[in-house]
Amino acid sequence: VEVFGTHGFVLDGPQTRKDYEDDLPPIVVETPYEGQEVSGPIELTGTANVFEATVSYRLVIEDGHRGPPAAEGFTTATCGTGCRGTFKKKIRVMVTHGPVDATLEVFESSAENGEPLHMVKVPITLVP
Repeated sequence: VEVFGTHGFVLDGPQTRKDYEDDLPPIVVETPYEGQEVSGPIELTGTANVFEATVSYRLVIEDGHRGPPAAEGFTTATCGTGCRGTFKKKIRVMVTHGPVDATLEVFESSAENGEPLHMVKVPITLVP
């Protein structure tokens, strides 16, 4: 393919994900995907271009009350602050009954005040 779409975008060669990095949001979560049923540890993977390559996460159980997260922490991307790197983290969570609706929130913590920036929310279902 040398021309893409009805507007005639000319492609200058084979296209890769790297060709479109500038169009991506600061945090992209690849797994888990929206609506996925997860048992055992949650495999969090993706790419990020965030301050000091630090990617924070928290797992919130959807029970109608905003209680403390079931899990929270951070991981680091392979590159950050001006370049996009990959990240990977196993989040340990124990589910004894279910299914349980939850949301995995992935974000950059503000260096100024700790508030979440560039929040990505991934609704998932936890199963025993």
